[in-house]
Amino acid sequence: MPTRATMSAHMNKHNTSTTPAVASVQLVNPLKPLLKIALDVHLDWYVIACQEDGASPKPPQRFKPVDFLHWVKQKVAAGHRLTTCYEAGPFGYLSLAYGFSAARL
Repeated sequence: MPTRATMSAHMNKHNTSTTPAVASVQLVNPLKPLLKIALDVHLDWYVIACQEDGASPKPPQRFKPVDFLHWVKQKVAAGHRLTTCYEAGPFGYLSLAYGFSAARL
């Protein structure tokens, strides 16, 4: 599992991470705060580290998949823009992508 320092270093080094296909569709509002989320995705749980609008990264948190999607919905409802990165592995990310899609995030 990546350490907090590794996840934090990655978030500080990379301001945005959008693909050209996504960037051409998304309208970015610079007035909304940016929430960067680094994910370590497992089948039964996720470990995330997040950074809000250039503040110091917060300590990692562990979520059940359903609870994580609920947390993300709250952040979007509060006006945050999201950018995510994840540790590739054999479990879980596809279900997370389906969850984001179903939640229209």
